[in-house]
Amino acid sequence: MSARLNCHDHLDAPVCSPSGSWSLGYDAGGRAVVADASGTTVWQAGAPGRLELELCGDLVVRQDGEERWRQGLPTPQQIDSLQVTDDGDVLVCVGGDVPVHSLLHGPVETVVLGDRAPFAELGGGRVIRWTDGRRSATVSLLGELREEKVDHRGMPIGSCSLIVSESRRLDRPDTWLTWRFLDDSEGCGWELVLVDADDRVVWALGRGDVDPAAGVGGEQDPAEGTAVLPDPPLPVAESGAYDSAWEEALELDDWYCVTVVRDAAPDQVLTALGAEPAEITTATEEQMQRRCSYEDRTGHDTAAIAFALGPHTLLVESSAWEAWRSPELSEGTLAVTAYSVMGDERFLVSRNGEAVAEYTDGAFGSPGYGDTEAGVIAPALREMGHEELAERNLAHQPHQISDEWDDDGDDEDVDGLELMCRVARVRPTREHVTGAGRVWIAAAE
Repeated sequence: MSARLNCHDHLDAPVCSPSGSWSLGYDAGGRAVVADASGTTVWQAGAPGRLELELCGDLVVRQDGEERWRQGLPTPQQIDSLQVTDDGDVLVCVGGDVPVHSLLHGPVETVVLGDRAPFAELGGGRVIRWTDGRRSATVSLLGELREEKVDHRGMPIGSCSLIVSESRRLDRPDTWLTWRFLDDSEGCGWELVLVDADDRVVWALGRGDVDPAAGVGGEQDPAEGTAVLPDPPLPVAESGAYDSAWEEALELDDWYCVTVVRDAAPDQVLTALGAEPAEITTATEEQMQRRCSYEDRTGHDTAAIAFALGPHTLLVESSAWEAWRSPELSEGTLAVTAYSVMGDERFLVSRNGEAVAEYTDGAFGSPGYGDTEAGVIAPALREMGHEELAERNLAHQPHQISDEWDDDGDDEDVDGLELMCRVARVRPTREHVTGAGRVWIAAAE
């Protein structure tokens, strides 16, 4: 026996309610039914055969490989399981055992109780939802507190649940579940919390019990610090030794989209990226990240900061990552982009609004098919000591693929960010990126 029928599974053993008083199984004729121990049937499939729950919520009966019957949900959605309750109902559930449809009574109506409610009032279709609609919380059939997050399109981007024993501890007098922006030495971001009658945080999903006297999350709208741009912009060297301290200051590691645009001011670059002048503000990179957390931004939203490198600009995109496919940033000048996100590596050199060289996955010795110029990055590769890659790069002919070289050259480890700086002829320092820059944050369309 089982407590649930998971999506994509077949009903090969009875699914029982928590007390065992009701079960989903097969009758003597081979038809799927929900019945109690005395044989009282409250639901049956439309044909005999093997029952399966599909991801979209459809119940399907097949016999000898042929579909005999199908029953779908009024509104198809991604389903997790089907469960039987002690009152004989059969509930179709999404992730976290949250019911959305009853086979006996139809859709489970979602009742939004606002953005706060006592723990005991959640469950059975009753939820709390934050004002922007991106966060919601309820209690599952099993009694677990569950938080769901969606992006601007309503697509799921994450969930979190609390085991039953810990969830029950939240059923306290004069307390309410809601969300607060927590910003202290333990972290910065929105969390599902329990507040007391004085609106003090006494528990947080990511932290557990909180001392109410600490005043965590007491400020709903924390003020943003003031930042001042260097005036004049810090000068930048165009040659010489390379120092990666600026990369470390921004914690770029292997997840980044960074662009150098020569002879262009930060506001000019952000405007070319898509910003309206009124949307551009001044902040440090830390302040930008804090604002993104407070505004609950996701990877689909735009968050970019542009630092002045003398007369040039260093553009750092924390999300959206548009520059690697935006040669128009180089209109009237030269732009070089290094991109690395989730193992996908891109390197783009563009001039006057047109791509002149593109590379993927660090294969700098094998320019992409269709490159309009040969040897664009070869001098920089040679400066970095990659002689063989430089030779391969110089040997490339536009619109041709060369197979005359040993493939081992592609395995050389090239620092894409250093290569970007050398091709663009700039040497950023830690001081360039730890001060203020020009910032653009915008919601995804």
